Amino acid sequence: MSDETQTDSGTPEQPRPHLTRIGHYLIRRVIASGGMGTVYEAIQEQPRRTVAVKLMKRGVVSAESLRRFEFESQLLARLKHPGIAEVYEAGTHDDGSGPVPFFAMEYVANASPITVFARDKGLTIRERLDLFAHVCDAVHHGHQKGIIHRDLKPDNIIVSPEGRPKVIDFGVARAADSDLAFATLQTEYGQLVGTIQYMSPEQVSADPHDIDIRSDVYALGVVLYELLSGRLPYELKDTSPLEAARRIRDERPPNLSTTSRMLAGDLATITHKALAKDRERRYQSAGELAADLRRFLHHEPIAARPPTVMYQIKTFARRNKVLVGSAAALLAVLLAGAITSTTLYVRAEAQRAEAERQARRSLAAIGFVTDLVQSTNDWDIGREIRISSLLDRYSQKVGEAFPDDPEIEAAVRTALSESYVYLNDFEKAGGSETYMKAAREHLERALELRREALGERHPETLETVSSLADLLGDQGHQAERVRLCRAVLEARREQKGERDPGTIRAMTRLASALFDQGNLDEAMQLGRRARDLNAEILGSSHQSTRGCQLDLAQFARAKGEFTEAEQLCRGVIESRDPLLPAPPAEENDATQQLAATYIAQGKFPEAASLYGNRRVPERLDVEQWLQGSANPADGRPTIVLFLAQWCPYTHRAMPSILERYERYGPRGLQMVGVVGGVSPSGRGAKLDYPKVWQFLREWNVEFPIAIKGRDFNKFYKFNGYPSVAVVVSNYIVWQGNAFDLDDAMFEGLTGVPATASARPASTG
Repeated sequence: MSDETQTDSGTPEQPRPHLTRIGHYLIRRVIASGGMGTVYEAIQEQPRRTVAVKLMKRGVVSAESLRRFEFESQLLARLKHPGIAEVYEAGTHDDGSGPVPFFAMEYVANASPITVFARDKGLTIRERLDLFAHVCDAVHHGHQKGIIHRDLKPDNIIVSPEGRPKVIDFGVARAADSDLAFATLQTEYGQLVGTIQYMSPEQVSADPHDIDIRSDVYALGVVLYELLSGRLPYELKDTSPLEAARRIRDERPPNLSTTSRMLAGDLATITHKALAKDRERRYQSAGELAADLRRFLHHEPIAARPPTVMYQIKTFARRNKVLVGSAAALLAVLLAGAITSTTLYVRAEAQRAEAERQARRSLAAIGFVTDLVQSTNDWDIGREIRISSLLDRYSQKVGEAFPDDPEIEAAVRTALSESYVYLNDFEKAGGSETYMKAAREHLERALELRREALGERHPETLETVSSLADLLGDQGHQAERVRLCRAVLEARREQKGERDPGTIRAMTRLASALFDQGNLDEAMQLGRRARDLNAEILGSSHQSTRGCQLDLAQFARAKGEFTEAEQLCRGVIESRDPLLPAPPAEENDATQQLAATYIAQGKFPEAASLYGNRRVPERLDVEQWLQGSANPADGRPTIVLFLAQWCPYTHRAMPSILERYERYGPRGLQMVGVVGGVSPSGRGAKLDYPKVWQFLREWNVEFPIAIKGRDFNKFYKFNGYPSVAVVVSNYIVWQGNAFDLDDAMFEGLTGVPATASARPASTG
């Protein structure tokens, strides 16, 4: 523990000089005081020993936190690791003004923060890395026990005079209902700035409790950067908290190699992988970070690799999906690649040639796009240019634009393929053969180029194979999709082993392909293996593990194995931390999956209970029936289909919806289509009746159609997708996307038990 008393630029609660006892501990002196409370050196009476007692600040805790404090402190007591300061006791202290939590912890005499220890002892880079790897081991142990630290920084990673590191305050922020996030913005600006330096992008931009172990990995990356370079990735001293958060979210830190040429190469790659903005691009555990550091120390190839040009293109595309900007997006991505490549010039001499090659590739691509834009005919200036025309121009020229660089041509072709897919998604009728044919041709050519330039089993080649498999699946070629996914999985297993995150992702991809093909047995087998590996490596509560469980629930329901499907859904729901909100998308998925499983068995009351027994308004509260009639209160199941008639996804959902209505309607199923007059801006507009009738005529819709009433907004908002509410006796028993309605649900709604044969196999 440091002997220095900390002070904040705000006005934190001052240590209580008159305090002589906390619980069973006699107070000797104040060790430190900060935003979360005060740390005292104390003497424990039985057994007699010196301990550190942390008394939480009264303003940090809430009434609710006191109720859950006992639960959290029991978790902390499970941490038994030589690199973690042990928590001996957790309780509450009441000086007459109300209970306040305290922790009695292991006391480390004359300890220093890890950065101070390394500086004062003059540790070499290798000695610092070895010391830090032991810290990662300790943090990984905490994660395996289901505890996230939430406040990793040098002050909480101390080193004894003998050189033994200890992580202190493990999980204390969580137990005290605070991780020093934005709740302290208004009162403790100085403390926040000192802590925000180590917060991950997701931690500063979302609910401070919506974090996982990869947020700790990011904090370790910041400490590693500081330990090696002597400075922090971001200079935030005179920056407001909101601006600091923006910089952490959006700006790249200076490359570690700019601080010293000794830190270039693999060491910089390891550090920046831990600091990746995207959680999926970081090390997935502190153990993985420690393993790569030890590979470096033993002169072995590291697992981390710098981001590829293709990854940068895909990242930009995900953030810029507005199609009208696709040409500018491509230019901006390539420009970003050039800037990134230019920074590589500061690396070691051995890497200068690669940096120059990367810069030439990106600049050549920029020239390609610029030439095409500048070649626009004079009569095109001042009027709208169709995006499809612009993409067609790129397509015509790309084959001859990079005769000496197949890799950049492959990257550009992949971006063009994705752009054609986006364009197809937003085409009114959807399923445009022209766009999808162009997308496939570009991707197939990109695959050829990467195979020739990089080899069959290079990661970029395998990623292209996976993208092609997804595209073929969208086009209905399921057998070919399965073949390609299987080839990728085999290659990943051979190269990285079964426990590699890329291998596990390939398993889940193949399982989904097998499911869509109708091979349910193998899909279940592979899905279980992916789930078990994720649980073993990341933990049963990790989002990836729970996602695998929901996939398995869908597979089991399709097979008619409802008991297992129910158990899987409940497992996802029950594995959540009950004190933390689940991500909305996951919460909805779990509810939908469990409700679908109940419906498949005809358990409508159980399904309705998941939605709070919510009733729909009488007669659906429609202003006007356009045709037909239906009564969702008569006990018959009713599919309420919310149609956004100008959205391509509605058109894509209609064939399967109509086919199922024709098949199950004679068994007593009702259907009502609801249309709403929502403008593309989302601000609302009067319903365009001619377009409604045109839509109905195009699809020969024969079930009743109603106009959206105001009360529908209580449980549905038109968002571009054809959404559905399944109603039985006027109670909502399922809500979701029209694409998620499966045969097992329809069979259950019409009173015929679903079986494994209910899902027809597709041979592609």
